[in-house]
Amino acid sequence: MRRDMRDQGLATEPPFSYGSLDTPIRVVTIREAETISRGDGTFHEPSSSERSDSEEQSETLHVGQIPSALSDLVSVESITSIGRAQTLMIQHDFSQLPVVDNGDLVGIISWESIAQASLRTRVKRVSDCVTEAQTLNRDADLLASMPVIVEAGYVIVLDPRGVPTGIVTTADLARQFDRLARPFLSVGECERELRKILDGAFSKEELHTATRYKKPGMPGASAMTVGDIKQFIAKPEAWGKLGLRLSHGAFVDWIEVVRQVRNDIAHFAQDDESIESLNQVRNLTLFLRGMRTSEPEGHK
Repeated sequence: MRRDMRDQGLATEPPFSYGSLDTPIRVVTIREAETISRGDGTFHEPSSSERSDSEEQSETLHVGQIPSALSDLVSVESITSIGRAQTLMIQHDFSQLPVVDNGDLVGIISWESIAQASLRTRVKRVSDCVTEAQTLNRDADLLASMPVIVEAGYVIVLDPRGVPTGIVTTADLARQFDRLARPFLSVGECERELRKILDGAFSKEELHTATRYKKPGMPGASAMTVGDIKQFIAKPEAWGKLGLRLSHGAFVDWIEVVRQVRNDIAHFAQDDESIESLNQVRNLTLFLRGMRTSEPEGHK
């Protein structure tokens, strides 16, 4: 899609790999899009090598893809009473609150900054205990930014204009990686069960022939992708050898669900609708495992 849009002189703002599936984007000319944002909020023209690297690199997880980075930001102003700020922090179970005056990020207050300021003076307003905020641009590489988030405990996320759009905490990081890890592990488990079934029913030569990306030292089904497995099982002769008393077409479609979920994981494109698909992946894993352990007729 990037290549097709580039051929037409078009791009999107933000890039369509950012955020969730319902994140609004707009189509702009490449000239408009070529002013890109650095992680520190400043702007520069990308060099030709930078553009080439960007076009060829694999999908990268960005800070802006954490849900809380683009959520409704709860904030206070410098003149807000400390009592109201504390109430909001308790109400939302926040450890910190951004301080925003007229759309500009002034800083942040936290339970720690309130306590430290209280040792020096009587704290009446947010301005009495505001401290410098740790910020990241929404297009910053999430993995590279993790040490910053972990050390500070949070980051305020900024759009390319420097406007705060959300906050990402270490708790948000944990939730996001749990959300990514569970589907990844489930799909991996299903792939292993599929390969075990194939290794038990077919010769290494048969499976090697069906493997598109052959790898030395990886015989049998070990080098087969989910796409390879789907295409192989779709063949009537292979299906007949498996001896399953199921609908051939429905079973092939079932494997396609696994392939699609795997692709979504690789591109960080999961959403709430993926839950049903992930349940189908788990159900296939359980079915295949039961099939192996019960040794169906014709496979003894």
